[in-house]
Amino acid sequence: MIPVSTVFKSTGRKSVLGSNETHDLTPSPSAMLLSLRNVGYTLQTALADIVDNSISANASRIDIGFNWSGKQSFISVSDNGDGMSEDRLLEAMRLGRNPQDPRQLSDLGRFGLGLKMASWSQCRSFTVRSRLDDGSRATLRWDIDHMLATDRWEALSDPRPGSEQLLLADSHYSTGTVVLWEALDVLDQSGILSASHVFWEATERVEKHLAMTFQIAHSFQMGDRVQPMTEGMAADLNRTAVVLLEVPAVEHARLPPPSWPESQWS
Repeated sequence: MIPVSTVFKSTGRKSVLGSNETHDLTPSPSAMLLSLRNVGYTLQTALADIVDNSISANASRIDIGFNWSGKQSFISVSDNGDGMSEDRLLEAMRLGRNPQDPRQLSDLGRFGLGLKMASWSQCRSFTVRSRLDDGSRATLRWDIDHMLATDRWEALSDPRPGSEQLLLADSHYSTGTVVLWEALDVLDQSGILSASHVFWEATERVEKHLAMTFQIAHSFQMGDRVQPMTEGMAADLNRTAVVLLEVPAVEHARLPPPSWPESQWS
């Protein structure tokens, strides 16, 4: 029989419960990410989770921006909520939290997984920038390609090269947060990024879903699109759209369909 010590590498520490040995079984990002990215989100329900976070941060205005530019397409969610300090942003980007910790009634998140898993379900890289009323900013990015290359759960403190301008929405308000999704590989695999008209059909489904899910005023504004796009229409031009949500001062009502598998992860 092979001695256990030659199979498992001991940490050299004893368990607080009395065991003679402990073993570090920290999961590898390369082994975990595929599972974390496939928990049942759609583009609509993933963005609804991000909107939940904005509402929990007391935002009265939430802008969801869509930009089609082929493989360089991106989606952003910006709000005028409370904003986060660097320490709070670090905790928000960390996987998991104690579900028994006290939280506000309007805070639908419980396990501290919604932001990360919703974002990872749609993109390979997402950046969060938050601004406080003293003008200070905090920025963190989870990048799947970096995690796979290093096999470490490391968040980066800057946006992707060339993406700084995509986070300028944080300067529109004295406080608030921007969530930027880039490298939209899930949409790319489904063919949505291959043609602009398919991308816009997806954004319209998002708008309808948010209208059904959140009982708050909203508007859908297209940038340079003045009519429904059809295949072959100026597919090489960048185009934008914004879904604007206005949250009333009273507590909002969210009506999630019972079939949402990810609601337990929010």
